[in-house]
Amino acid sequence: MQRPIEVMAEGLGHPEGPDMLPDGRVVFVETYTSDVKVREDGKGGSVYRYCGGGTNACIVGGDGDVYVTQNGGTVGAWKARDQVTPSIQRIRPDGTVNYVATEIEGVALNAPNDLAFGPNGSLYFTDSGEWDQVNKPDPSRIFELFPDGTGRVLQELEPVYTRRLGGVVHAGGPAAAPRRHDRAHLHAPRRPHPRRLQAGRGR
Repeated sequence: MQRPIEVMAEGLGHPEGPDMLPDGRVVFVETYTSDVKVREDGKGGSVYRYCGGGTNACIVGGDGDVYVTQNGGTVGAWKARDQVTPSIQRIRPDGTVNYVATEIEGVALNAPNDLAFGPNGSLYFTDSGEWDQVNKPDPSRIFELFPDGTGRVLQELEPVYTRRLGGVVHAGGPAAAPRRHDRAHLHAPRRPHPRRLQAGRGR
């Protein structure tokens, strides 16, 4: 027997990347408003924090911070009101937004897309590159961000949009973004913790 579908919030501008806050509320991004939003009972989606740019996905760390993939504010023809640096952003419980990473191993982030914590405490995320299906200027990449704030490029791939949004690193949704490429397989479960970025690589 199928369960009925409950509409939790509607009228949103490209919602993605939901996760659950420690208090049980659902937090998610709304790309076309540059917001991270939270689902309040009886209120639909309300603003948790405005981040500027284009928020692509979010995940809650074991420290209670919300980590956000930030594409900078450009998706095809769409441009955000406030352009920011493509990055991994972090929202503290007090509402402060800061940058965790804007580049890794000298490679500037272009359009981080989806993210997941691994059991070793590392944050894995994909970077699809610029959404330009004609010129395809950018390779796509999978990154690992270590708990100490350093990181590495795990894999550099062909432009993801040559695969009509179905490329191996363009996974949209709550499951772990870095999934599989040929013989490489990354398993990054969303539960249970640890999800904390702290001193030490934990590798």
